[in-house]
Amino acid sequence: MSFPTVVSELELSSHILVQFKMEGAVTYESDMIKLTVDNYSYQKFMMEGHLICKDLVESIQNENLPTSKNANEWNVLNHKAVATIRKYTDQSLFEHVLTFDNAYKLWKHLESLIQMHATKLSS
Repeated sequence: MSFPTVVSELELSSHILVQFKMEGAVTYESDMIKLTVDNYSYQKFMMEGHLICKDLVESIQNENLPTSKNANEWNVLNHKAVATIRKYTDQSLFEHVLTFDNAYKLWKHLESLIQMHATKLSS
C-alpha cells in the first residue's frame, strides 16, 4: 500500500533534481524532458534511446524506404517516429518541427537548427 506513495515521492524528487541540474525552465512529458535548444546535446541521446526502445530509430537513420520494409510498414514507422519527436519537443521549437512528415528530415533539421544556434552563441 505504501508503494504508490514511494513512487510518487521518487518521481517528484527526480523532477526537482532535474530542474535544479538544468538551471532553467524544464518542460517534461511524464518521464522524458522535452527537447530544447539548451538541452539538445543531452536530450539527443535520450530521444535516440527512446526511439530505439520503441523500434522507431530506423526512421531517423534512413531517409528512404529500406529494403527490409514494405511501403506501408515504412509509412507507419515514419509517422510514429515523427509523432514521437514532436511529442518530446518543447514549444519553443515546435514551429520548426510542425511541417515535417519525414522523420529523417525532421531529425536532420533539428540538428542543423541547434548547430546554427550554437554558432550564433559562440560568435
